[in-house]
Amino acid sequence: MIRSSAGRKEAAAALSIASNLFLVILKLFVGILTSSVSVLSEAAHSGMDLLASGIAYFSVRKADRPADRKHAYGHGKIESISGALEALLIFVAALLIIREAANRLIQATPIRSLDVGIGVMAFSFLANLVIAWYLFKTARETDSMALEADAQHLLTDVYTSVGSCWDSSSFGSPASFSSIPSSPWESPL
Repeated sequence: MIRSSAGRKEAAAALSIASNLFLVILKLFVGILTSSVSVLSEAAHSGMDLLASGIAYFSVRKADRPADRKHAYGHGKIESISGALEALLIFVAALLIIREAANRLIQATPIRSLDVGIGVMAFSFLANLVIAWYLFKTARETDSMALEADAQHLLTDVYTSVGSCWDSSSFGSPASFSSIPSSPWESPL
């Protein structure tokens, strides 16, 4: 079955919503289990991604509506607005992460179940990489600015997931991915 451009954009945006919802729940659970600010901040960032994917879904549904009396040239510009909102959400997520990291530096909490935290972040890296690739591909094929912005937003999660794995592994020593920090100050994030 061949889908219309609008149907493909809507399906891609819905996949992004489902993926982000799953990752928010998973990261919250594991972040609480491990007391890892990196994983918890990633859950907050994924929450922003969930909101962004919802905005993208809304905008791709609206953008393909035909012109009407109020919108003589159609509704396509809503995708531009969606892209701007997603950029703002990335900024807000960064501020929340910085705030939480500063709080954890002041009140250090030992990290528990380090291997679980690293596993979740590695899974998140792969899931977001695949979804971002699919969104970029669909955005290019359908000329969707909203899907491209959502893909860019997910790419920030790819980079921060790598950073969280690196940080959680005791200052990023490749040999220490299986070691647990002996004090909360080894890796406060």
